Amino acid sequence: MGFRGALAIPKHGPLALPAVSESDPSMPLVARFQSREARNRRSGSLHGVSAEDMSGLDEFTLGLLAAGRFHAAMPSAKQYWLVKQEPSTYSWDDFVKDKGCEWDGVRNYQARNNLRAMKKGDLLLYSHSVSEKQVVGIAKVASEHYPDPTAKEGDWSCVDLKPVKAMKEPVTLDTIKAQKKLNDMVLLKNSRLSVQPITKVEFDTILKLGATKA
Repeated sequence: MGFRGALAIPKHGPLALPAVSESDPSMPLVARFQSREARNRRSGSLHGVSAEDMSGLDEFTLGLLAAGRFHAAMPSAKQYWLVKQEPSTYSWDDFVKDKGCEWDGVRNYQARNNLRAMKKGDLLLYSHSVSEKQVVGIAKVASEHYPDPTAKEGDWSCVDLKPVKAMKEPVTLDTIKAQKKLNDMVLLKNSRLSVQPITKVEFDTILKLGATKA
């Protein structure tokens, strides 16, 4: 099976940004956030991402990073994600029938890097897209990234995912849009991204909307 989407967080050397006032609106969000990081003795990187690695990220991704929507600073903490797939290509029922799958076929750099950021045991929301825009199930990362066997060329990765349970009540995109707590979801700001980071609050809120417990 295949699809597209996602984000990235490698690890290398330190990030050094000039001292700034975090209240100065003229300074970039990343720089203001780094000011807070330095005050907490966590200077040298932004949420664990080095200057070298940050240079390869676009402004949208950097903004999410600065807002704390990535988890590189706490690699041992459980992370939460959302993956999307067209039901006509690979539905939740197909996923359950297969008892999991290689989440392969990603040919988008942000998507590939997001897969590489996943850790075994991380939880995911499985969402149908296009014809059925709704979250339909919960999955988990069964194994961390490895070379994508479907890639004939290039540096691509995949992970193994396994189903946990179906949502008792699917949560539609319109329902998500109506929730103030979910206004900052990547799903609503970059809808084409098929592998997305979400916060624990977002994860828990969607489960509550779906009358489901993890």
